[in-house]
Amino acid sequence: LAVDRMFDAVVVFGLMFAAMLDPRFPSGVSFGGRPIAHYALLGVLVIAAALAAMYALIFFPSRILGVYELVARRIAPRLEARGREALLGLANGLSVLRMPSRFIAVLGWTLVHWLVNAFAFWLAFRAVGVNAPFSAALFLQGIIAVGVSVPQAPGFFGAFEGFARVGLAIYGVSGDQAAAWAIGFHVLSYVPITLIGAYYFLRAGITMGDVGGAGRSDGSASDVVAPRDRSTA
Repeated sequence: LAVDRMFDAVVVFGLMFAAMLDPRFPSGVSFGGRPIAHYALLGVLVIAAALAAMYALIFFPSRILGVYELVARRIAPRLEARGREALLGLANGLSVLRMPSRFIAVLGWTLVHWLVNAFAFWLAFRAVGVNAPFSAALFLQGIIAVGVSVPQAPGFFGAFEGFARVGLAIYGVSGDQAAAWAIGFHVLSYVPITLIGAYYFLRAGITMGDVGGAGRSDGSASDVVAPRDRSTA
Protein backbone atom coordinates (compact mmCIF):
# COMPACT_ATOMS: atom_id res chain seq x y z
CA LEU A 1 0.00 0.00 0.00
CA ALA A 2 2.81 2.41 0.83
CA VAL A 3 4.56 1.71 -2.48
CA ASP A 4 1.30 2.22 -4.36
CA ARG A 5 0.73 5.55 -2.62
CA MET A 6 4.29 6.67 -3.35
CA PHE A 7 3.93 6.00 -7.06
CA ASP A 8 0.58 7.80 -7.01
CA ALA A 9 2.10 10.83 -5.29
CA VAL A 10 4.98 11.08 -7.76
CA VAL A 11 2.65 10.93 -10.77
CA VAL A 12 -0.17 13.12 -9.42
CA PHE A 13 2.11 15.91 -8.27
CA GLY A 14 4.32 15.59 -11.32
CA LEU A 15 1.28 16.15 -13.54
CA MET A 16 0.13 19.03 -11.34
CA PHE A 17 3.48 20.78 -11.59
CA ALA A 18 3.52 20.20 -15.35
CA ALA A 19 0.11 21.91 -15.53
CA MET A 20 1.54 24.88 -13.64
CA LEU A 21 4.19 25.25 -16.36
CA ASP A 22 1.53 25.33 -19.08
CA PRO A 23 1.42 28.80 -20.74
CA ARG A 24 -2.37 28.73 -20.24
CA PHE A 25 -1.97 28.55 -16.47
CA PRO A 26 -3.30 31.83 -14.97
CA SER A 27 -0.34 34.17 -14.57
CA GLY A 28 -1.88 36.48 -11.97
CA VAL A 29 -2.22 33.84 -9.25
CA SER A 30 0.27 34.24 -6.41
CA PHE A 31 1.07 32.61 -3.09
CA GLY A 32 3.34 34.11 -0.46
CA GLY A 33 3.99 37.10 -2.70
CA ARG A 34 5.30 34.98 -5.59
CA PRO A 35 3.55 33.63 -8.69
CA ILE A 36 2.26 30.16 -7.90
CA ALA A 37 3.85 28.78 -11.06
CA HIS A 38 7.29 29.46 -9.52
CA TYR A 39 6.62 26.69 -7.04
CA ALA A 40 6.49 24.17 -9.87
CA LEU A 41 10.28 23.97 -10.02
CA LEU A 42 10.44 23.40 -6.27
CA GLY A 43 7.88 20.65 -6.65
CA VAL A 44 9.93 18.94 -9.33
CA LEU A 45 12.96 19.04 -7.03
CA VAL A 46 10.92 17.51 -4.19
CA ILE A 47 9.78 14.67 -6.46
CA ALA A 48 13.38 14.07 -7.54
CA ALA A 49 14.44 13.99 -3.88
CA ALA A 50 11.67 11.49 -3.08
CA LEU A 51 12.80 9.21 -5.91
CA ALA A 52 16.40 9.51 -4.71
CA ALA A 53 15.30 8.57 -1.18
CA MET A 54 13.47 5.50 -2.52
CA TYR A 55 16.53 4.33 -4.41
CA ALA A 56 18.75 4.95 -1.37
CA LEU A 57 16.46 2.77 0.75
CA ILE A 58 16.64 -0.01 -1.84
CA PHE A 59 20.37 -0.07 -2.55
CA PHE A 60 21.66 1.06 0.86
CA PRO A 61 19.09 -0.29 3.35
CA SER A 62 21.62 -1.05 6.09
CA ARG A 63 22.96 2.51 6.06
CA ILE A 64 19.49 4.04 6.06
CA LEU A 65 18.43 1.75 8.91
CA GLY A 66 21.58 2.62 10.83
CA VAL A 67 20.87 6.34 10.56
CA TYR A 68 17.24 5.79 11.58
CA GLU A 69 18.17 3.70 14.64
CA LEU A 70 20.72 6.31 15.72
CA VAL A 71 18.14 9.09 15.53
CA ALA A 72 15.27 7.04 16.97
CA ARG A 73 17.27 5.97 20.04
CA ARG A 74 17.79 9.62 20.95
CA ILE A 75 14.36 10.96 20.06
CA ALA A 76 11.83 8.12 20.44
CA PRO A 77 13.35 4.82 21.63
CA ARG A 78 9.93 3.17 21.93
CA LEU A 79 9.35 3.58 18.19
CA GLU A 80 12.72 2.20 17.13
CA ALA A 81 11.65 -1.43 16.60
CA ARG A 82 8.35 -0.55 14.95
CA GLY A 83 9.99 1.98 12.64
CA ARG A 84 12.68 -0.50 11.68
CA GLU A 85 10.04 -3.05 10.67
CA ALA A 86 8.22 -0.40 8.64
CA LEU A 87 11.39 0.61 6.82
CA LEU A 88 12.27 -3.01 6.08
CA GLY A 89 8.78 -3.64 4.72
CA LEU A 90 8.98 -0.54 2.57
CA ALA A 91 12.39 -1.56 1.26
CA ASN A 92 11.04 -4.98 0.31
CA GLY A 93 8.06 -3.42 -1.42
CA LEU A 94 10.25 -0.96 -3.30
CA SER A 95 12.40 -3.80 -4.59
CA VAL A 96 10.39 -3.45 -7.83
CA LEU A 97 12.69 -0.53 -8.61
CA ARG A 98 15.65 -2.91 -8.90
CA MET A 99 14.20 -4.19 -12.19
CA PRO A 100 13.86 -1.34 -14.71
CA SER A 101 11.20 -3.19 -16.71
CA ARG A 102 8.92 -3.56 -13.68
CA PHE A 103 9.56 -0.01 -12.58
CA ILE A 104 8.60 1.31 -16.03
CA ALA A 105 5.50 -0.91 -16.08
CA VAL A 106 4.29 0.23 -12.65
CA LEU A 107 5.04 3.87 -13.37
CA GLY A 108 3.44 3.61 -16.81
CA TRP A 109 0.19 2.12 -15.54
CA THR A 110 0.07 4.69 -12.74
CA LEU A 111 0.51 7.45 -15.31
CA VAL A 112 -2.27 6.00 -17.49
CA HIS A 113 -4.57 5.75 -14.47
CA TRP A 114 -4.21 9.42 -13.51
CA LEU A 115 -4.35 10.68 -17.09
CA VAL A 116 -7.66 8.84 -17.54
CA ASN A 117 -8.90 10.32 -14.27
CA ALA A 118 -7.93 13.80 -15.43
CA PHE A 119 -9.65 13.14 -18.77
CA ALA A 120 -12.82 12.28 -16.84
CA PHE A 121 -12.45 15.61 -14.99
CA TRP A 122 -12.12 17.43 -18.31
CA LEU A 123 -15.16 15.69 -19.83
CA ALA A 124 -17.17 16.82 -16.81
CA PHE A 125 -15.86 20.35 -17.39
CA ARG A 126 -17.38 20.22 -20.85
CA ALA A 127 -20.64 18.82 -19.51
CA VAL A 128 -21.28 21.76 -17.16
CA GLY A 129 -19.78 24.44 -19.40
CA VAL A 130 -16.50 25.02 -17.56
CA ASN A 131 -14.13 26.60 -20.07
CA ALA A 132 -10.78 25.27 -18.89
CA PRO A 133 -7.94 23.41 -20.64
CA PHE A 134 -6.99 19.79 -20.00
CA SER A 135 -4.04 21.01 -17.94
CA ALA A 136 -6.59 22.49 -15.52
CA ALA A 137 -7.85 18.95 -14.87
CA LEU A 138 -4.28 17.82 -14.13
CA PHE A 139 -3.84 20.71 -11.73
CA LEU A 140 -7.23 20.19 -10.08
CA GLN A 141 -6.75 16.50 -9.37
CA GLY A 142 -3.51 17.36 -7.58
CA ILE A 143 -5.26 19.97 -5.43
CA ILE A 144 -8.06 17.54 -4.59
CA ALA A 145 -5.57 14.75 -3.83
CA VAL A 146 -3.95 16.98 -1.21
CA GLY A 147 -7.32 18.00 0.21
CA VAL A 148 -8.72 14.50 0.67
CA SER A 149 -5.51 13.05 2.10
CA VAL A 150 -6.36 14.13 5.65
CA PRO A 151 -8.70 11.97 7.80
CA GLN A 152 -12.36 12.79 7.15
CA ALA A 153 -15.79 11.32 6.44
CA PRO A 154 -16.12 8.33 4.07
CA GLY A 155 -16.37 9.30 0.43
CA PHE A 156 -14.57 12.65 0.97
CA PHE A 157 -17.92 14.47 0.71
CA GLY A 158 -17.46 18.14 1.50
CA ALA A 159 -13.68 18.17 1.19
CA PHE A 160 -13.82 17.13 -2.48
CA GLU A 161 -16.28 19.90 -3.30
CA GLY A 162 -14.43 22.51 -1.24
CA PHE A 163 -11.04 21.93 -2.80
CA ALA A 164 -12.63 21.68 -6.26
CA ARG A 165 -13.95 25.19 -5.82
CA VAL A 166 -10.53 26.42 -4.69
CA GLY A 167 -8.75 24.83 -7.65
CA LEU A 168 -11.25 25.98 -10.26
CA ALA A 169 -11.33 29.51 -8.83
CA ILE A 170 -7.71 29.86 -9.94
CA TYR A 171 -8.94 29.43 -13.51
CA GLY A 172 -11.65 32.04 -13.01
CA VAL A 173 -14.53 29.58 -12.63
CA SER A 174 -17.39 30.89 -10.50
CA GLY A 175 -18.22 29.21 -7.21
CA ASP A 176 -21.63 28.06 -8.38
CA GLN A 177 -20.28 26.51 -11.57
CA ALA A 178 -17.43 24.85 -9.68
CA ALA A 179 -19.89 23.45 -7.15
CA ALA A 180 -22.08 22.10 -9.96
CA TRP A 181 -19.08 20.33 -11.47
CA ALA A 182 -17.84 18.98 -8.13
CA ILE A 183 -21.18 17.65 -6.89
CA GLY A 184 -22.13 16.14 -10.24
CA PHE A 185 -18.77 14.48 -10.85
CA HIS A 186 -18.43 13.26 -7.28
CA VAL A 187 -21.85 11.62 -7.15
CA LEU A 188 -21.71 10.16 -10.66
CA SER A 189 -18.30 8.61 -9.99
CA TYR A 190 -18.94 7.54 -6.38
CA VAL A 191 -22.14 5.59 -7.04
CA PRO A 192 -20.89 3.16 -9.74
CA ILE A 193 -17.58 2.55 -7.98
CA THR A 194 -19.38 1.76 -4.73
CA LEU A 195 -21.87 -0.56 -6.43
CA ILE A 196 -19.09 -2.42 -8.27
CA GLY A 197 -17.14 -2.76 -5.02
CA ALA A 198 -20.22 -4.03 -3.20
CA TYR A 199 -20.80 -6.63 -5.91
CA TYR A 200 -17.30 -8.07 -5.57
CA PHE A 201 -17.50 -7.80 -1.79
CA LEU A 202 -20.52 -10.09 -1.82
CA ARG A 203 -19.17 -12.31 -4.58
CA ALA A 204 -16.03 -13.01 -2.53
CA GLY A 205 -18.15 -14.13 0.41
CA ILE A 206 -16.62 -11.57 2.73
CA THR A 207 -18.49 -10.25 5.76
CA MET A 208 -17.95 -7.12 7.83
CA GLY A 209 -16.74 -9.40 10.62
CA ASP A 210 -13.96 -10.67 8.36
CA VAL A 211 -12.93 -7.11 7.59
CA GLY A 212 -12.88 -6.17 11.26
CA GLY A 213 -10.88 -9.29 12.13
CA ALA A 214 -8.31 -8.53 9.45
CA GLY A 215 -7.92 -5.01 10.82
CA ARG A 216 -7.21 -6.35 14.33
CA SER A 217 -4.74 -9.02 13.18
CA ASP A 218 -1.00 -8.69 12.86
CA GLY A 219 -1.36 -8.25 9.10
CA SER A 220 -0.01 -11.63 8.09
CA ALA A 221 -1.40 -13.32 5.00
CA SER A 222 -2.75 -16.24 7.02
CA ASP A 223 -5.07 -13.91 8.93
CA VAL A 224 -6.88 -12.68 5.82
CA VAL A 225 -8.71 -15.72 4.49
CA ALA A 226 -12.07 -15.71 2.74
CA PRO A 227 -14.83 -17.86 4.33
CA ARG A 228 -14.83 -20.22 1.33
CA ASP A 229 -11.16 -20.93 1.82
CA ARG A 230 -11.71 -21.71 5.49
CA SER A 231 -14.44 -24.23 4.67
CA THR A 232 -12.16 -26.14 2.31
CA ALA A 233 -9.08 -26.01 4.52
